Amino acid sequence: MRRLMSGIGSCALILTLALPSSASAGEATEAIKSSAQQLQRIMTDEEMTKPERDQERWHLLEKINAARFNYDEMAKRSLGAQWSTLKEREREEFVAAFQNFMSAVYSRLQGAAGDYIQYLNERPEADYIEVRTLVPSYKEEMSLNYRLVNNGGNWRIYDLVLDGVSMVGNYRGQFNRIIQSSSFETLVDQLRTRSLDIRY
Repeated sequence: MRRLMSGIGSCALILTLALPSSASAGEATEAIKSSAQQLQRIMTDEEMTKPERDQERWHLLEKINAARFNYDEMAKRSLGAQWSTLKEREREEFVAAFQNFMSAVYSRLQGAAGDYIQYLNERPEADYIEVRTLVPSYKEEMSLNYRLVNNGGNWRIYDLVLDGVSMVGNYRGQFNRIIQSSSFETLVDQLRTRSLDIRY
């Protein structure tokens, strides 16, 4: 279970931080900002954080994240070669479990970061754009970069990079080890369990 999600802090220790030299804002950055602000309002609202509103709060958070993340692409990349071995039903099952897990992880991150996120710049690549940010952590700032593709005019996240470490790549290694040492069903069960642990 610990190998499934070791936490944001451990990722920050893997590589040193390289800061971009300039800052600019574009459509992709504004899309990230808009979603982050919506998440922060819900995560920090006293009324919404009452225990009796847990289900309502997480439903709203998942709705916001579903509009910003390309979960199908992110889930597929996180399994790598294992994806092609799955039946359609198994793919749908995995995407659903991964979506709940990723939404919980990202909502917690945004709630903890609050309004302290620094938006640095955008870096266009061949088939995607990377939005670079800095977020506060326990000892020092760490980089959180978003990789997005434009789907019909809507910027959607397909990977997050924490201090140089791809979240998709990191999960791919963990997920493959779980499948090889146990089973695909075990991986899905762990994702579901971990999602609930993060939420509550």
